[in-house]
Amino acid sequence: MDADTRFWQIESSLDRVAGLAEKVLGFAVMRVPGIDRFGLELVVRELLVNAIEHGHRNLPDARVALSVTATGRSVRIQVDDEGPGFDWRAGMRADIPNPTALGGRGLPLIKAYCQEIEYNEKGNSVTVALIAGEGG
Repeated sequence: MDADTRFWQIESSLDRVAGLAEKVLGFAVMRVPGIDRFGLELVVRELLVNAIEHGHRNLPDARVALSVTATGRSVRIQVDDEGPGFDWRAGMRADIPNPTALGGRGLPLIKAYCQEIEYNEKGNSVTVALIAGEGG
């Protein structure tokens, strides 16, 4: 099956996350039978929330770009924000925090559901892949 790609851009607002996550889910499940719907939606929401809260620090005039590429067995998602980036290497070493902690769950959850995770050097662009029948 050929790859099919869609692009979206939203303003940096948490109010926009659920609607975009639903669009991505609708696009992907029609093209990748067997993809983990729960895992896909969770990953999309976490990536967007991280870009808005950490990348943009809730600046409403910033934009978040998201692209989704679906093939026969996988969904590849790229999220780019306009922020300064972060030390993704330290984040990738993090484990799930204490259940009473107020934060720190995003990257460990993304790692649990994605078979591939790649950041740009700056740390303001991430590409992940979910493969049907694997992980989660």
